Amino acid sequence: MGIRNELLEKILSEVAGQGGGAVLTVTGNLVDNTDPINPVVNQDPNLSVLLNSRASFGNTVATDGLLGPVSITGTGDEQLPPPTTPQPPTGGSYNGYVKVNGLTQITASGEVSVVGGELVIGANGAGDYRTPHAWLDISTSANNNVIGFVFGIEKFGTGLVSFSQRVTGERGAAQNLPSNISGGGFVEGLEPGDKVSLWAACSVDADLTLYDGNIGLEMACPLSMKV
Repeated sequence: MGIRNELLEKILSEVAGQGGGAVLTVTGNLVDNTDPINPVVNQDPNLSVLLNSRASFGNTVATDGLLGPVSITGTGDEQLPPPTTPQPPTGGSYNGYVKVNGLTQITASGEVSVVGGELVIGANGAGDYRTPHAWLDISTSANNNVIGFVFGIEKFGTGLVSFSQRVTGERGAAQNLPSNISGGGFVEGLEPGDKVSLWAACSVDADLTLYDGNIGLEMACPLSMKV
């Protein structure tokens, strides 16, 4: 925008007078030629995917025993080593782990949905993900029992499931008393059509009951933005 000559001349005169120098006379308007700021910024589609892709599944009724009682054969190992990967979705060797069926959608948006008790990645959802929250209230029929969970990731088009190698676990409370298990982490390299499921194991033979729980998955970085 233009600046009035009179105001600028007055300022320059005062500055020059203080220094004893000559007064600079302005003979034309000063114009700001920089491009105006566009108040509307075009939205990056990758940013939209990042900010909107999330879902959670679980159970929100604390007393109904969504899963259970389900009989699980104990692994005999309190470390609860995850299954060797990859394995078929059924009929494989799972090191005592059992898939947790019956989890229902709590929320879903963007490139993550809940289908058949699994988290499913959408057509534009390739990238790295994180679990911002993961907690379960669970009980077993055995004392001094260690309970653990891992994610199973069925890669689209392969018919095979890979398992997260970090177990989220807890030593159960006394027999049939609910214990809380919580954790979180990253699930990297997911691609469109991949399915994420929850698997459970116990260190000793027991009947397992799941009460309320909430497991979330949200995008951490789209594939197109990774460096």
